[in-house]
Amino acid sequence: MAIFKAIGYHGTNKEIKSKEDINFQYKQYQDHFLGCGFYLWRDSPYRAKNWTDNQHESNGLNSVLEIELQVNEDEILNFTSSKWSNELEVLKIFNEVCMKKGLHFGSFIDFLIYELDIDLKVISMMDLKAKNHFVPINSNAKTLFAYGDIQICVKSKDVIQEFKKVDIF
Repeated sequence: MAIFKAIGYHGTNKEIKSKEDINFQYKQYQDHFLGCGFYLWRDSPYRAKNWTDNQHESNGLNSVLEIELQVNEDEILNFTSSKWSNELEVLKIFNEVCMKKGLHFGSFIDFLIYELDIDLKVISMMDLKAKNHFVPINSNAKTLFAYGDIQICVKSKDVIQEFKKVDIF
């Protein structure tokens, strides 16, 4: 069975000493576009720090956690991979049923997991929603460099292999 591995970074203003301290309580926030879970920035500790600094007043606990994930590929929706399998079917269902009714994508994902018992533990998607992520590059042809941040929403603590606090402040 194929395994998906990733390193992600989570910014927080809470003290987290073990994975049992991670809160998976459901709260639908505008930026929780993948539903409830533990959000990580893939390969980007500075993005996690920036998010924390912008979201929380410093209470002396602001920190960035480095999280090592490992999950079976059949338990992830990985919208950042060219090796799509179930991802296309999920998007078709969302487009046909949910978009017309204005249902939030994250709520749809949570419905699949918590109501239909589909075994998904991780969702990975590039976040291009916040601002223009295209940078013109000088060349002979019109060229744009597209960039984006990959966000990972962890739905199950079992996939967290290791984590540690990283010092980037």
